Amino acid sequence: MNVKIFLSWAEVLLCLTHGALATLGYFFFLPPYIPLWYSLARPEDQLAQKIFVFIFPALCVGFMMLRRALTPPLKHSETALHILQFGTLFSMVFLTIAFIRMIILIT
Repeated sequence: MNVKIFLSWAEVLLCLTHGALATLGYFFFLPPYIPLWYSLARPEDQLAQKIFVFIFPALCVGFMMLRRALTPPLKHSETALHILQFGTLFSMVFLTIAFIRMIILIT
């Protein structure tokens, strides 16, 4: 299988996973407020409304769109193109892991 096709399908699958988990969490098992902003000092400032759970799928789609926008200018450099593709995939995987971990900690 072609690496480019695999990466495209992996990105789409990760974005769909984010969207499905966010939708299920929003409608079925998330509390009204979720601890999302851990870098803030006061515990009450760390809470966000559960609508903010859709930040994760939005970031995932944003990474995918950014990669697709940067791909045409980098067509001449195969190395830069591979770095961009795998960097996007790894950032989306880490975002998925963080999102799943947050859902597990909350529920």
